[in-house]
Amino acid sequence: LENTEMVMENYPVLAIFEHLEDIFADTLKVAVILSLLIAAIFSQLSSKQIIKPLLDLKRAVETDHKNLTELTHLPSEVGVLARAIDEKNHKLEQYLKREQLFTGDVSHELRTPLTIIMGASEVLASHLAADSYLNEFTNRISNTARETSEIITTLLLLSRAPEKLDAPQTSINSIALAEVQRLTYLLRYKTVTCQIIAEQEYSAYVRPELLKMALGNLIKNAFQYTDDGEITITIDDEKIMVTDTGLGIPEAMMPLLYERFERLTHDYQDGGTGTVLSPEHDINHKVEGSGLGLSIVQRIMSHMGWQLTHQANHSGGSTFSIYYK
Repeated sequence: LENTEMVMENYPVLAIFEHLEDIFADTLKVAVILSLLIAAIFSQLSSKQIIKPLLDLKRAVETDHKNLTELTHLPSEVGVLARAIDEKNHKLEQYLKREQLFTGDVSHELRTPLTIIMGASEVLASHLAADSYLNEFTNRISNTARETSEIITTLLLLSRAPEKLDAPQTSINSIALAEVQRLTYLLRYKTVTCQIIAEQEYSAYVRPELLKMALGNLIKNAFQYTDDGEITITIDDEKIMVTDTGLGIPEAMMPLLYERFERLTHDYQDGGTGTVLSPEHDINHKVEGSGLGLSIVQRIMSHMGWQLTHQANHSGGSTFSIYYK
């Protein structure tokens, strides 16, 4: 039959076989498509059933954890994980509760002696002559006691959830000016000038106590660590910048910049030369402090949802920026 055109009518058995083969091929195609469709539906349903406990656990963790106890009785791995998370949450709640109670108790106990100190300084000042040199000391006692009371109030605010605090419209310019005036005594024996640059009056929705402590710590650091040059506080519609011409911060200390109790000592190397700082550059010999200032500022920034950045100046010194928008 080679090179000859076949006519199926002349071969009825072969025609039937070819027809059955076509039917089998079509049936096989339909079966494969149905199998894939059934497998996809089955995998979708089974994956939902497998993932459902994990999704329930995720929703329970993201909410107020009230539904978490409903999952702790499950015998599966999800139940084990839910029990571990519930136990950890309980420990964290107890820890936060103890911290809040401690902050409240300490604040309550400190307010009474501070009130007595302020009252005693006022009585002492009333018995002094107007031109007495002791008036300066009574004023310092009264101002320090008042500032300590404000610090206690700020710490109490930090112990509360941010969503539970009201955020009135607060003038940034006024707080910056007040903090510069309050801390000017740190520049008394230094050849340092300070200026505030602001094109207009800027404000932010924030508790003034929190902004005062954050900005005050940055200005205080700039005043303390700058012996010569200029300090500039620049305010615009998105950030507050505190720029100084002080010693700056070595590169080796940058990873620990916002860590508690970390301060610049001669053990740190100068990031520009790689040499160990000499004792005359040891800030601890010049400035008293506990190394908590920047960590407190960072904590306030996190509490308010703001951002704090640091940049080294080419001419020396540092620039800290608070982004409030």
